[in-house]
Amino acid sequence: MMDVHAELNDLLPLYAAGTLDEPGRRRVESHLAACPDCQADLLLWQAVGHEVAAQAQTVTAAPNLPDRALAKTGGAVLRRAGLLLRTQARLIQPEIWLTSAIIIFIGLLVSVTFLDSTALRVVAPLTAAACLAVVYGPEFDPGLELALATPTSPWQVLLARLALVFTYNFGLTLFTSFILTAVIPQTVLAALILGWLAPMAFLSALALLLSMLMRSSIAIGISYGMWLAQLISSGLLSGKLANHFPVFGEFLKGYVALWQNPSALLSLAAALVGLALWLAGRQKRMPNPGL
Repeated sequence: MMDVHAELNDLLPLYAAGTLDEPGRRRVESHLAACPDCQADLLLWQAVGHEVAAQAQTVTAAPNLPDRALAKTGGAVLRRAGLLLRTQARLIQPEIWLTSAIIIFIGLLVSVTFLDSTALRVVAPLTAAACLAVVYGPEFDPGLELALATPTSPWQVLLARLALVFTYNFGLTLFTSFILTAVIPQTVLAALILGWLAPMAFLSALALLLSMLMRSSIAIGISYGMWLAQLISSGLLSGKLANHFPVFGEFLKGYVALWQNPSALLSLAAALVGLALWLAGRQKRMPNPGL
């Protein structure tokens, strides 16, 4: 009898809160009808429940608490990203910045001289590809071991350097495109940007990925070879050689069409960057000499 009383007495908090299932509720009510002690305990639990509910109604969340929490979290992420970018900017070879500016400036001079933007369209993707091929890896990167000795993940280091170098080359070429649009009246800005942006993204991503698998010089050579093959293929299609070799001609048409399809090139670039980040993520961090 005492065990049954103790069991049902333990169910009183659930009964008072209204969370007890139907069979349990009937058992408790049957017991309460013949047990004054449990009746007194039930009154106590009901009083406690009312007090908790009253307190809950008086406690209100601070105004805009979710928004402030998200803003604080977002601010911390942005500060960390900014610190990572500043740190990696100091570790990237300084020659990259000057070399890119010089080559893009030469492309601008040639384009202005001949009143044709072809020179810029050709050199801009090659410049970015060469820079990305030497931005990550021990071959041309003496600061990589230092970067990998920090708590930052290798893929974050790679992403930061990719963002810095590609954005720099993109900004240089975009600024140059605005100049050419003003100097060469027949130049359409949107068409000019599309002419170099997608090839730049694809060649840069390709050179970056290849540089993680082989020597940077070979990665640059392959990227340059693919870009040169596209230029040569366009010339061959304009001649009669492709007509004498139909299969070869169809291959050339497909290859040239790929380079003239910005959506396809950008999609391939995104896939190559994702693969490069995945490979970097598999790379082990270097031991921290300060520990």
